[in-house]
Order: sequence, then structure tokens, then C-alpha cells
Amino acid sequence: MSNTPRHEITPPAHELPTKLVPSDRLAVNAEELGRMIGLSVRTIRTMDAAARLPRPIKLNGHSVRWLASDIENWLRAGAPDRHTWEGLKHARDGKSAR
Repeated sequence: MSNTPRHEITPPAHELPTKLVPSDRLAVNAEELGRMIGLSVRTIRTMDAAARLPRPIKLNGHSVRWLASDIENWLRAGAPDRHTWEGLKHARDGKSAR
């Protein structure tokens, strides 16, 4: 394992565009997510497997999608790991984290 520090993949929240996803999209697939944040589909899948992305939803048991609003909010929060992100969402929504 490399001792090289991990680099941030997102700019600071104040540098993010107002809207990252077209308003007609509620959910995005791995390819669309990769285009949104400048990563390959393989990297998206690796990050998902390592719980470094928000939890996706599964449609019909096979199709994986990420809610566009979750991705935007996750990026604005600094792209934390899934566990941290779930805690932030629960705190924001006034619920206790599991």
C-alpha cells in the first residue's frame, strides 16, 4: 500500500456549480456519475465497493442508480465516506444515526 496521501476528488463547495445534474434527472448511473465528477466507470464501481460513495438504489434488482440530489449534497459536504455521509444525512434530517 502506498504512503502517498489521498487527493481530494472534488473542489471546495464554494467552487461547485449551482446545479451539477440537469434538473430533469432524478437518478444517474455509474457512467453518468463518472462524467459528473470526472472519474471512470471502473473508479466509480471501485469507490462504491469500498463504501466511498453514497449508497445507490437498485432498480429491478440489477440496475444501480444514485439519486442526483444525494450526489450533489454529498459533494457539497466534501465527499465523505458512506458511513460518515449517512450520519450527516440523519443529523440533517433530525434523525439519529444508526
